[in-house]
Amino acid sequence: MTLRLRGWIGAHPATSVFLLAAAVRAAFVLGHLGEVPQDDAATYDDAGLGLSRGEGLRFGKHHAFLMPGYPGFLSLSFRLFGHGYEPVQVAQILLGSIVPVLLYHIGRKSFDRRSGALAGVVGALFYPFIQFVPFLLTENLFIPVFLASLLLFLVALRRGGALAWGGAGVATGLALLVRGQGAGLALACGVASLVQRVPWGKRLAHSTVFGAAVLATLAPWILRNFLVLGDFVPLTTQGSIEFGVSNCGEIHDGLFRAEDYAPVMDRYAKLDEIEQARRFRADGWSYIREHPGTFLRWAGLRMAVFWDVIPIDYFWPYKTLTLVRRILMYLVFALTAAGCVAWWRARPLEVRALLLVILFYSLPFVFYASNTYRHRTSIDGIHLVLASAGIVALWDWIRMRRRAGREGEV
Repeated sequence: MTLRLRGWIGAHPATSVFLLAAAVRAAFVLGHLGEVPQDDAATYDDAGLGLSRGEGLRFGKHHAFLMPGYPGFLSLSFRLFGHGYEPVQVAQILLGSIVPVLLYHIGRKSFDRRSGALAGVVGALFYPFIQFVPFLLTENLFIPVFLASLLLFLVALRRGGALAWGGAGVATGLALLVRGQGAGLALACGVASLVQRVPWGKRLAHSTVFGAAVLATLAPWILRNFLVLGDFVPLTTQGSIEFGVSNCGEIHDGLFRAEDYAPVMDRYAKLDEIEQARRFRADGWSYIREHPGTFLRWAGLRMAVFWDVIPIDYFWPYKTLTLVRRILMYLVFALTAAGCVAWWRARPLEVRALLLVILFYSLPFVFYASNTYRHRTSIDGIHLVLASAGIVALWDWIRMRRRAGREGEV
């Protein structure tokens, strides 16, 4: 029976990691049944409920503060099953179980089958992915859409063709409609499309098709914002408002403190949404120009928080990061570096593309005080893939050394 099971798992790795992930996430959700949404979860609960009632997407008096993807997902559940959280949690268990399957395919296509299988198993058990599932948080939808976009992009890199690049662009646009941080993926994919080993004419054509597909996917949202607000808002007004709040003299050390944030957020409370965004955006850039040294120090602190060097996180449901979790993430980062070095020559295109996504996704967070571990989780899947490739390369190197030693003895 054990041999049969092992044979079935070996023949169906994607299905196996999906079932493993579903079992783990279902068990975790059972421990959180009946909890009332709070903080960010309560915000999305209200937004989804408003959409389900036909009231439109709103956050207070703001109409474009939130991206529509996750509130729309909640609205669909509320329309079908009523205003309850259990159907949402079931859907999020399924979405979360897709994540390790995507990691398996990304690892297999980027490196080899063993790297993909290991990334899938680790992704199924990776607590930072599991912890979101019981709660109404955008990560439950954004992470699988983000990774699906990355997978389609990697396929396009290898196969080329307008259809592949268009599909990758549409998927990236959908990721942007869930969370604005998908812009990092869009920029990385656009740049990576220019480093293919094909003539420059094809590179530019691929980049153009990709960009056009992203814009076409965002077009309905941009048009809606223009009709509602009378101005061009490609993503959200939240980015501009939080940019201004994050870069001002009232923010202690440039990091998030609720007691600092609230008074600054109320600075332009009487203005309309568009004017608020303009004023905050102008204030942020003005402060950075007038205090470059302070901003650079803040940028360093923000990246230290983003990469777990400073063990603080102000966002529910996890207030602090334990030492054990930090050490494990440092190990993942070290193995990520090992994977990049080991596979650089054999798979340069894939390694460069994955590193570009990490770079372009993380850099914008130097401008924001609320750039914590939660926001980095979306790219932790890339680290798991590269770390798995690093483990496979180290294992092959150890086996090769042992074989060489035995042959030397003979």
